[in-house]
Amino acid sequence: MYINTNYYVNEAIERIIAEIHLKKQNDGSKNYILSGCEPGVGTTTMAINLAISMASAGWKTILIDGDLRKIVKYKKLNEELEFGLTDYLLGTVSYSNLAYHTNLRDLYYIPSGKRRLNPISLLSSDKVDELMDQLSKDYDYIIMDMPSITTSVDPNIMASKTDGVILVSEYAKTDIRSIMESRDILNKSGNKISGIILNKINKTEYGHMIKNFDYYKNQRYINKQSKQKASIIV
Repeated sequence: MYINTNYYVNEAIERIIAEIHLKKQNDGSKNYILSGCEPGVGTTTMAINLAISMASAGWKTILIDGDLRKIVKYKKLNEELEFGLTDYLLGTVSYSNLAYHTNLRDLYYIPSGKRRLNPISLLSSDKVDELMDQLSKDYDYIIMDMPSITTSVDPNIMASKTDGVILVSEYAKTDIRSIMESRDILNKSGNKISGIILNKINKTEYGHMIKNFDYYKNQRYINKQSKQKASIIV
C-alpha cells in the first residue's frame, strides 16, 4: 500500500479523518463500514485511502474486506493471500493468525477469504461479534469495505455490529433515488449513518464547495502579505 501524493486528494481525505477522529473523542466511535449507494462509486478505493491515512497519522488501523461475494481476482488487495474473514468465521483460522501486516507500520489487513455466494449466516453469527469486540480492543480504528447497500443485504447486517456507516456516492452520477434508498434501508433497521462521502469530484467543483482549500498549496498567504506591505508603503 502506498500513501497518495496528490495534494488535493489528501486534503479532502484529511477532512474526513478529522471528522471521524472528533467523533471518536465525543462518543468513542472507532468502527465503521463503508458502503456505496450504488456499485462502482469507488468505495474500496476510499476505504483503502482512509485506512492508509489513519495509519500514517500514527493510529493503529485495520482494514477489512467485507465483500464476501465477489470473485477474488476482481479484488484489489486479495491476490495470493491464503486466508481471510470467511475462514475465521468458519473456524478454520484463529484470531492471532487472521490479520496481515502491510508495508505500513500501523496498518493491518484482513482479506475476505474464500468466496461465499450466500454469507448471511456467517455475517449474522456470534463469531462476528466476538471478532469486532477483539478488534476494538487491539486497534485504534477499524475500517470495513462492504458492497453497495442497494445491491446486497450484507452491509445492513454488518451495520448493526459497528459504530456507524459511511455511505459513498459519485459526484454528478449517483442517482438521488439510490442515496435516499440507502438512507431508508439503514434507518428502517435502526442503523447509524455517520455521513456520506461525495467521491470523484473534480478540483474546480471541490473549490466551489470548500473555499480556500488550496490556501497552503498555492501559498496565497505570501501574495496576501505582499499586497499588505505594498498598501502600507503607498
